[in-house]
Amino acid sequence: MLTGVAARTSQIRLGTYVVLLGFHNPLRMAEDIATVDLVSNGRFDCAVGGGGQQAECDLFSIPTAETLGRTYESLAIIERCFTEDHFSHHGKYFRFDNVTFSPKPVQQPSPPIWVAAMGPQSAKRAARRGYGLAAGLGRAHEVYVEAWKEAGRHPQDMRISSVPIYGHIAASLEAAWDDYEEAQYHKLRFYSERGRGKGLTHLSFGLSTYVPDPVKKRRAMEVFAKELLPEVKTWGGRIRRALL
Repeated sequence: MLTGVAARTSQIRLGTYVVLLGFHNPLRMAEDIATVDLVSNGRFDCAVGGGGQQAECDLFSIPTAETLGRTYESLAIIERCFTEDHFSHHGKYFRFDNVTFSPKPVQQPSPPIWVAAMGPQSAKRAARRGYGLAAGLGRAHEVYVEAWKEAGRHPQDMRISSVPIYGHIAASLEAAWDDYEEAQYHKLRFYSERGRGKGLTHLSFGLSTYVPDPVKKRRAMEVFAKELLPEVKTWGGRIRRALL
C-alpha cells in the first residue's frame, strides 16, 4: 500500500504506525523498508511496536515474553542490511549466514526508525540506540528522555511523536458525528474486548479508517487538506512562542 502511495506522491512523508516487528522475518522486513524508501525517494519512516496481543502471539506461535527481544534483534539485523554489504548474524532468535543485501535505501544510514515504546525497558533500549519514540507523552516518556541523555545524545536530536489521535473531518460537528459515531463505537468495542518533553515533539493525527463509506472518507480528506491543514501549519509557531 505504501509503495502505491509513494508512486503517486512527491512531497509527503510516509510511514507505518506501527508494524509488530516481532512477528516478521527481519530480512524480508528490511527488503520492504528499502523498497518503499526507494520508490518514495527517501520519504519513508519506519515505526515498529515491540508487543502484541495474546491472540496474535498465539496465532504466530510466539511466546509473549519473546516479542520485545525479537523486535530489537530484528532492528539490529535490519540496520546491518542497510549499512553492510555482507554479514552473518547468530543471535538468540535469528541465525543468518552470508547475507548480501542490495539495493540500499535512499536515506542513509537508514530510514528513520521509531519505536512505540510503552514500557520502561523498551523506552530505554530505543533511546540508547537513537530511535525515535512513537508513544510520546505516555507512561515511558520521561524514561526515554533520561535514557537519551545518559547515552550522551543531544536533547535537540530527540524525535518524539504523540500516540495517534484519530478523528473525522466534516463541515460541522453534527455531520462529523453522523458519519463517525457508529464507527467509533465498533472501534472502542474492538479494543475493550481485547484489553489494551523535550526535543522535537510531533502531533500524530490520523483520519479514521473505521468510516466504511469511501465517499465520506474522501470528503473528509479534502476538507482537511483545504480548510484545516493551512491552520495546522501555523500551530508550530504559536507553540514555540508560547513556550518562550
